Amino acid sequence: MPEKFHASICNRPEAMESIINLLKHRFVQNSAWLVLEKILRIGLNLVVVASVANYLGGHQFGVLSYYLTIFFFLMPLWSLGTDQIIKREMTMAPEATPQLIGTLFIFRAMMALLIFGLSAGYFLYANKAEVMDTVIPLIIIAALLFKSVTVFELWFDTQLKSQINVLVKSAAFVLTA
Repeated sequence: MPEKFHASICNRPEAMESIINLLKHRFVQNSAWLVLEKILRIGLNLVVVASVANYLGGHQFGVLSYYLTIFFFLMPLWSLGTDQIIKREMTMAPEATPQLIGTLFIFRAMMALLIFGLSAGYFLYANKAEVMDTVIPLIIIAALLFKSVTVFELWFDTQLKSQINVLVKSAAFVLTA
């Protein structure tokens, strides 16, 4: 089957031209960068998680996984699904983009502080005896405050400039891995 497909494309120059023209479109290039980033992240995540699990051992890795699960459970509360709404608004009213990004940044930073405060209250109350059972989840949850900076990615997404997002996120991921 692949030989037939290859032969049919090679014998038709207009088919090759249409494929080349398709690859020149910004949205296809944008999508290719996003797929490349996901593949890189999956591969590097596999190595990092295996290394951390090996270093920590079964019990401690399970505790870390529990706290990360709490973090990922709280993330939707932090973002409230605003990404798609903000992207739509930036596309429909480009002149309002700076206000939208600034407002979303402040909103997410305030939500991160609120979630951190509530989590701190809970973990301090629930884990009176174990200091590490309070400190580790609070450090993980504090990452939401730093994640508030990701609102700037939304502008690049609306401009179909994912290459910049991919390069910056990949570099940060490799440096912190």
